[in-house]
Amino acid sequence: MIRQFGEAEGLKKLRNPNLSQSIMPLVMRLMIDDMVKLDIGSGLQTMRVVKISGNGQICLCNHNEANVDARNRDKDDSFAYTTKVPSSLQGAKCRHVTVSEVGEVRDSGFKG
Repeated sequence: MIRQFGEAEGLKKLRNPNLSQSIMPLVMRLMIDDMVKLDIGSGLQTMRVVKISGNGQICLCNHNEANVDARNRDKDDSFAYTTKVPSSLQGAKCRHVTVSEVGEVRDSGFKG
């Protein structure tokens, strides 16, 4: 977008809260370290976005996990990322949440 429209106009389009890069209505925009709440089968869990691959795969971990990159690479550790593709997030009732400095989770609920 930046190359196509120039820096100022490209950033304006990328940061538009209502439109995606393809100019379709935006459902959710996720970035690394964003917090989400989703149903993983064992109930609702608050998770942190750790990595977003080029193929669209989203790697998540529980919000209270630490040193996750090294633990995920360690073959002896039972820890593993939870992976989702964008199309599966709606089925998991995923939504963006915010966490305050004192740990209060602000969840607007699932709108889907």
